[in-house]
Amino acid sequence: MSDDHPDVDRSLDVPDATGAEDKLLLETALVLTAHVGKENSITSGELSEALGGIDTLDSTPNTRAAIRELVCEYNMPIGSYHGGYYLLSDGDEAQSCIETLSTRAAGIHRRMSALNKAMADHGYVTDTTEADEVFEDIQRAILDDVESGP
Repeated sequence: MSDDHPDVDRSLDVPDATGAEDKLLLETALVLTAHVGKENSITSGELSEALGGIDTLDSTPNTRAAIRELVCEYNMPIGSYHGGYYLLSDGDEAQSCIETLSTRAAGIHRRMSALNKAMADHGYVTDTTEADEVFEDIQRAILDDVESGP
């Protein structure tokens, strides 16, 4: 791997590889160390193949679950976009990912609201309070992240 991004912290805070899931997380993290920066991204299909073909579905649920766990549980700075996954190389990439996630969350909320309205229009009783509260919590967390920087 070239050292095009010398300021990137490449230390991996992943568990000791004792179980199959831990080994998958460690292997995923190691593969991603060769994909620093958006320009060096790896598609979910390529990542699945690099991990021994862990997914048989085109939607790569096992690969996506491993990425999600590395980001949410092990604090790995993994970015994504329609072209694949990559380790974030700088604050600009982090900011771009946060903005993309915020836009996606807003789109999901719009669809939830539209579905609730459609259900109400067709005589189904729906309670949007919980969904609205969850969305507001997510939006606050995203805005806090954006304001505090990477």
